[in-house]
Amino acid sequence: MIESLNKKAMNTISLYGMEANKYIVGFSGGSDSMTLLHFLVENYSKESVVAIHVNHMIRGEEADRDENFCKDFCEKKGITYESVHVDVPSVSGGVALEETARNLRYKALEEKAVKYGAQAIALAHNANDNAETLLFNLVRGCGLSGMGIPPVRFSNGIKIVRPLITCNKDEILEYIKENDLSYVTDSTNDDTDYTRNYIRKNILPLLCEVKDGAIKNITEFSNRTRFDEEFIDEYAKQFIIDNDSLDIKKLKGLHKSVLTRVIMKKYSEVSTESMSSQNIIDVIGLIETGLTGNYICLPDNVVAIIYDGNLNFISSSYHEFITNKEGFSYSMSENGIVDDRHGFCVLLNKPEVKSNERLYSAYLPKDFTVRNKKVGDSIDYTTLTKRIKKLTNEVAFDARQRRPVFEYQNQVIWYPGFAPSDFIKNTNDKIQVFYLEKIEV
Repeated sequence: MIESLNKKAMNTISLYGMEANKYIVGFSGGSDSMTLLHFLVENYSKESVVAIHVNHMIRGEEADRDENFCKDFCEKKGITYESVHVDVPSVSGGVALEETARNLRYKALEEKAVKYGAQAIALAHNANDNAETLLFNLVRGCGLSGMGIPPVRFSNGIKIVRPLITCNKDEILEYIKENDLSYVTDSTNDDTDYTRNYIRKNILPLLCEVKDGAIKNITEFSNRTRFDEEFIDEYAKQFIIDNDSLDIKKLKGLHKSVLTRVIMKKYSEVSTESMSSQNIIDVIGLIETGLTGNYICLPDNVVAIIYDGNLNFISSSYHEFITNKEGFSYSMSENGIVDDRHGFCVLLNKPEVKSNERLYSAYLPKDFTVRNKKVGDSIDYTTLTKRIKKLTNEVAFDARQRRPVFEYQNQVIWYPGFAPSDFIKNTNDKIQVFYLEKIEV
């Protein structure tokens, strides 16, 4: 078993480019991290590793026991060692302990990597952990990117590597036994109230009963899908690099596997939230329509909209009203009209125009009102009628959804940027009106 684990781990390091001048080893003192630390020391050198124990301050005396165990082991073996305390209960406020612990742990390890000039952080996730994660992600919903734990990823320029990712738990325990290594056990690992622990304790053993080598088969599947994911992801990245804009015709020509990744990547440029499967389906449906002006609302106040033949993801405050269908209507007063929500004002005196503003002017009857556009709005001229919806195609995108219309005697008489309606051509007592709107970027 020792040769098997050594061979698997060394092959994994070679296959995924995990080599480094120095490794920061996340050392909890459990069987997995004990095996990883021992393996790296035996196959490289003591000088090539630094063991870092992170005490999350969750388990009280048991956590202190683990910390002391790790310290004593490293001192006896002459391995460089440090402990880091992160007060997870205080930071998390008792909510999302696991997620907070993970984030603080990675932050601490990255800081130590910088301190010691290490190129990589080595973590002890194994094939069982990978299978557990894959099953967990499958049942909660995921794509190819959720098919297990990545052997290598980068965070802030530092490689995070998992040399034991193809080794199963039995091989690790055999390694521990053959090398006469001791380790500590985290009592929370037996708590099946945690979803991952339940999968580990109940689901995986059943799968292994159904099929010998289930863990091995899941690992191989995870590796194959990861290679597929990397290929498709690179294709999507190259498409974005090669195209300054998301031309609807080109998007329609992409395979759906590439298209979904292009959508997710472009969305991530304007939001830190994740898209759901339904969000992606909705955007694909939007692309299929190909109609200028069509849009859908996405999480985090993002709007996916088609204009100028391109798909665009916009995140800006002026789109908030799109999800709120209530209209607005203002009557003119001597103080003018100010609508901060939609970023415009109507004035009787010419204002100074800033670099982030547009100004339009027209002579209109005194008793006009200003309201939101409505379906079917049109403006009449002597020889033709112009639909407001058509006029918006000639308007700067940032104003299309929010620019109002001016109304008089139930007729649209002005849409800023265009000539007033001939309906008011012979109206007396006109006043000069200035319409000022913000330019959103």
